Amino acid sequence: MMKDGFFQGEMMNRIRKSFLYGFFLLLHLPVVVSADYDSGLKAYSNGDFQKALKEWKPLAEQGDAQAQHNLGVMYGKGKGVQKSDAEAFKWFLKAAEQGYAKAQSNLGVLYATGAGVEKNLGEALKWYTKAAEQGVTQAQYNLSVMYFKGEGIKPDFVNALFWVMLAESDYGPAVDLRKEILKNATTNQIETAKQRVKEWNSKKSLE
Repeated sequence: MMKDGFFQGEMMNRIRKSFLYGFFLLLHLPVVVSADYDSGLKAYSNGDFQKALKEWKPLAEQGDAQAQHNLGVMYGKGKGVQKSDAEAFKWFLKAAEQGYAKAQSNLGVLYATGAGVEKNLGEALKWYTKAAEQGVTQAQYNLSVMYFKGEGIKPDFVNALFWVMLAESDYGPAVDLRKEILKNATTNQIETAKQRVKEWNSKKSLE
């Protein structure tokens, strides 16, 4: 049985911070494919958000997923534009539907928190899963939290452990979450999760 006090105090604050952190992913980006995009990235890095917006918005309107994601971040943070969760949602959705993993993760955050869109834990779970399957560690962590707490889905300690074990190599808070899940999971659930992680790593090593 899950311990009543687990998601209170320090741990609950840490989980909330992880949701917020996931919303502001930006600059770990693939190789630049456009001079305009490159110019926008340089401008953003230098704090010239108006120039970044000028460079990225036409690309986003033409369907560039990276630029769409970046506009979502800018609207979410109010950088060079009026802060608007609704606009952030619009641009993240466009990028997420093209398979852009960071946008999928951020879209999950918006659905989970009800920012810019009606709160929908089922949609949050869906988009976190898509991002987690592409290796976004914050999405893996948030997905683990949902399975552990039973948010939008029946509690599932195997899935909770599986995703947090993948996340912990790159995301420090996942270590504490894993320890709490282990206190509640059975030996069989733990071994099943470990086997799934082993299979995941084997598959990734062949890609």
